[in-house]
Amino acid sequence: MANLVSPMMGGLFVSTSAALTAANYRAGGRMRTSTFASRAVLLAAILAFPNLIFSMPLVVLSAILVFVGINTIDRWALRTARQALLGDSAVGRSQARRNMAVVAAVALATVLGQPVIGAVVGVALACIVFMIEMSRPVVRRKEIVGKTRSRRIRSTAQTELLAIHERELAVLELQGVLFFGNADELAEEIDRLPSVVRVIILDFRAVSDVDASGALTLQQISARSARRGQRLFFSDLGDAEALEEFTSQSDGPNIYPDLEAALERFEEEIVECTDSTARSVIAVPLERTDFGMTMAPEDLKVLMSYLDHVEFPKGAVLCRAGDQADRLWMLTRGCISVWVDAPGGRRRLASIGAGCTVGEMGFLTERPRSTDVIADEDVVAYELASSAANKISKAKPHIAQAVLRSIARQLSDRLRNATEDLRMSHM
Repeated sequence: MANLVSPMMGGLFVSTSAALTAANYRAGGRMRTSTFASRAVLLAAILAFPNLIFSMPLVVLSAILVFVGINTIDRWALRTARQALLGDSAVGRSQARRNMAVVAAVALATVLGQPVIGAVVGVALACIVFMIEMSRPVVRRKEIVGKTRSRRIRSTAQTELLAIHERELAVLELQGVLFFGNADELAEEIDRLPSVVRVIILDFRAVSDVDASGALTLQQISARSARRGQRLFFSDLGDAEALEEFTSQSDGPNIYPDLEAALERFEEEIVECTDSTARSVIAVPLERTDFGMTMAPEDLKVLMSYLDHVEFPKGAVLCRAGDQADRLWMLTRGCISVWVDAPGGRRRLASIGAGCTVGEMGFLTERPRSTDVIADEDVVAYELASSAANKISKAKPHIAQAVLRSIARQLSDRLRNATEDLRMSHM
């Protein structure tokens, strides 16, 4: 009643808690009548629903306790635990499990002893982990001479071209923390690379941190490499924006989301610089594709009368998993990617460039498509439908046999290349 009468008499409502006044203010109340109205509503609620109103403090107190309890949960610990169990890479999972072991040791020491002991245990374990990280060489693996290639499927001509220039690439996989203590080691490894190497990919996938001194060393390495005619590509660089000023080069920062993208960029530069017809804006003649090069010119000329010239804009879906495999495509311009839905999420299996054939496996087996095929850029291709292939079999059986031999040869070459890449990756 005092709260109700006070505003009417010109008084000011005073409370030990500012919660009601703050709620009134946030709701838009600025005048004395707003205070009077809120008190009148509260009085009416008490008179009409006394039991409900008197139980509200307990409800509010329970909600506050729940809210405070949720906020006390360590979000970092949850993210680390999720990374330890479901991390994308083995290196990330290993680091997360090591961090969780430190957290568990600190928590156990705190529960069994006291917070001071827990803090000492945490600092000691952190120092031990740091020393272990620093004792490992910063260069985890160094690969030269074509041991590492992208998953892009290329025509036979482009594959042979890349084999000629494979010594021009070096891939250095880094690990641990890059700082002033081991940055010189990285610089020395790069200085010892053969002079024929013109592109160096630094893979930061297993690097947990790069401090200011390490970033400065990257800048110095980049400058020295540029003077020698070499370029640095950076892949899986965690904080790319913060390090961009250190990694910038005359032609812009060569920062890529992963090693696969960096390898594809190197290969594209080789192909475009040495073969003008391989550029994505220039169509490859059908006779220069893998399909055309494995067939006799007169047979190819007849086959072209059964083919459809098709175009797909960037982002277009050529086929989806489960679709009927009733056609194949001979790419003459652009490239496509092959995607599959895996338990860990959607993954790109490979990319296929101009000069190659797409969809030939399903075309042969007549089984539904097992992957999605999507155009990475504007694509131009020749399409061979199953109905056209049946007509060729009846009218020109020797050409149908030539088509099958061409497909079999392409599949054999791809299997041989995949086997060789697998063998090289285990050396």
